[in-house]
Parts: sequence; C-alpha cells; structure tokens
Amino acid sequence: AATTLFAINQFAGRPVPPKSLEEWSAELGSDITFFLSSGTCYCTGRGEVLHPQPNMEPCSNVWLIKPEQGLSTPTVFKNLDYDMLSDEDPLELLDSFKKGLSKARFLNDLEPPAFKAIPQLKTIKEEILATGFETALMSGSGTTFFAIGSPSRTEWPLEFVQKWDCNIWRTEFINRPKDGNLWYKQQEPFDPPQ
Repeated sequence: AATTLFAINQFAGRPVPPKSLEEWSAELGSDITFFLSSGTCYCTGRGEVLHPQPNMEPCSNVWLIKPEQGLSTPTVFKNLDYDMLSDEDPLELLDSFKKGLSKARFLNDLEPPAFKAIPQLKTIKEEILATGFETALMSGSGTTFFAIGSPSRTEWPLEFVQKWDCNIWRTEFINRPKDGNLWYKQQEPFDPPQ
C-alpha cells in the first residue's frame, strides 16, 4: 500500500507532501506509515505514529528468512498472554540502538504467541542462532525472521531452504535520501544451486 501511494504521488509529480501521505497511510493500515518514512523511526500507537531517529549505522550483514507458512496477526494476538508482556522500557530499548547494533537490545513480545501458534517457528529461530548470527528475531507477528551478523557456515542458506521451505534474502539497512527519489532497492530471493 505504501509503495502504491508513493508511486502514484511520484508519477503525478509529487503534488501531495510526505506528511499528508503519512496521514493517509495511517488510515489504511498499522505499519504502512513506516514505509513512507526516511527509514529509521521509533513507532508508537499501532505502528502508525512515527518518531524519526538518526539513521542506523551501515550494516550489510542482515538476512531475512521467510518460511512459506504464514501466520495471521489475529491468530498471534489470540495466543498473546498479556501477563507475559515485557516490562522493558521502550525508550531504554531505543537508547540501546543509539549505541550501535552490537549494543542494541532486541525484543518482540509477539514471538511467544507466534511460537505457540506454530511451534516450528521457535525451532527455526534456534537454528538461525545456531548458525552463528549475533541476533535473530521475528519481525512483527511473523513469520519472517531477521538475522544480523556473519554466520559461521556459508552453506546455511541452502540448508534452510531445503529443510524449512523458506525464502532467504541478504539485505542491508538503507535510508531514503532526503530528496525521496529512491524508494527501495530490489533484492532477489536466495536461489540455491541445483
């Protein structure tokens, strides 16, 4: 949805200011607004209230691992035990990221209910970490994981594709330039040799 809004505005010569696009996108869905941001934001509300942050440090060792099996957000919230939510202060977590990724504290309260809904996801995460990544965490309500770092075994993507029926992308943190002309860089999924 964000790409569509962005593209229509671009093709029309940018008549709508970015702030208006953000406001419109909040009506369409919770996370859409983020994809109209400059790339690094602290998000509150349902994910639609943006608090822009300084750009993240460059990092090219970011991997996305997406199992074929999906999981609906309502299913995750149905399995969420509100008594088990973290009591971590979100602003303290944010401050940990400002010290660099190696010092950042990662947290996703939606992992346990996602793992309850699909127990295999917990095993996938454990295996991602066992390959040598410094960090692995489910993104939102799943089922995509992100992993940061350099795995110890170069053959791990092929093993994961074969074992877990997943797509894997190596990616990097990017920030949209101030002029807003670059929306994203297309990445192809990992295609294992036959």
